[in-house]
Amino acid sequence: MKSKAVEFVTPPKAPENFQYQDLKNKSVKLTWDTVSGAQKYRVYRFSVKIAEVSNPSWSTTYLTPGTAYNFFVTAVGEGGESKQSNWIYFTAPKE
Repeated sequence: MKSKAVEFVTPPKAPENFQYQDLKNKSVKLTWDTVSGAQKYRVYRFSVKIAEVSNPSWSTTYLTPGTAYNFFVTAVGEGGESKQSNWIYFTAPKE
């Protein structure tokens, strides 16, 4: 009887260094470190997936001034979706 090798494919590691930049009253840029083995990244706001991107950054111009937001990101690869990054929290500045 021949045996076959079993190859396990695991999800990529969670993105690190997740942060926001250029916060304005209606816009923000989110950035994180590139994850080895990631084919795309999923951006979540209030635990709801709002975007899938291929590069380690995402921007929006649809913030509401004076509103509090929270985000996290995951990496997706051949083995599935990673654990969540750290969460970031901020309030969009009032106009």
